[in-house]
Amino acid sequence: MDPVRQVMDAVADADTGNELYGAFAPLYDIFFAERCDYDTLATFVSDRAPAGARSVAVGACGTGRLLARLADRYDRAVGLDRSAAMLRLAGGRTDTALVRADLRTVVAPGAFDLFTVTGNSLAHLPAGAPDGVRTAFERAAESLRSGGTLVCDFMLTDSLMNGYVTEDTVETDRCRVERRVVTRVEDRGADDLGAAGRYDYEFTMTDRRTGETARAEASLPVRVFEPEALPGVALSAGFTEAALVDPPTPYGGGLVARVPE
Repeated sequence: MDPVRQVMDAVADADTGNELYGAFAPLYDIFFAERCDYDTLATFVSDRAPAGARSVAVGACGTGRLLARLADRYDRAVGLDRSAAMLRLAGGRTDTALVRADLRTVVAPGAFDLFTVTGNSLAHLPAGAPDGVRTAFERAAESLRSGGTLVCDFMLTDSLMNGYVTEDTVETDRCRVERRVVTRVEDRGADDLGAAGRYDYEFTMTDRRTGETARAEASLPVRVFEPEALPGVALSAGFTEAALVDPPTPYGGGLVARVPE
């Protein structure tokens, strides 16, 4: 079947509720293939790896575009994601190992030299809960070998503005994808790390060949962080060094942390 037709049918039939990354996985893949420079992101991550690094875990690997690039740079790569739909697309892009796992429940003691979580994936960890970003950092630290490094990006607290609307369009030879996002603030002081809210998504996909359109909506919790708070969280989670960095992504914040030698 025509791949554009497949995506449009999936969007039209989706009953997403709060699950943006299930039936929408192919649509997500098309959109971010045009919006994200994965080659630059892969270099950003690799440049911060420890000397002699041979293995990498890509947390919340999504459809595998960053994972595939990092797999070419290391002897061993593993992609982790809690969405089966995302992992199915990743499996068509790379033959590296894929594991269905949540960032908060990963169990891989001392398995990797490098652990990365980008694409604003920390935004979907719950606020005001004991199993949020703190636990994710603990699992990442446990998964690293001595001297291993965590690299991640995140959204800044100031970026969460109630009623803020963003509209983006990407176009390929065959389709146009329009995305509209409305931000809602739900808890300005959700915890000591930042704030919590919700993104209301509206996607419209148009087949440029036939003019047909498919439209779908989803709502997803989101959280943002006070940048000064995250290095302290990393240190309390088992890292001995933690520093803020500027990532090549639009989310505003980045963190590099290392476990002891």
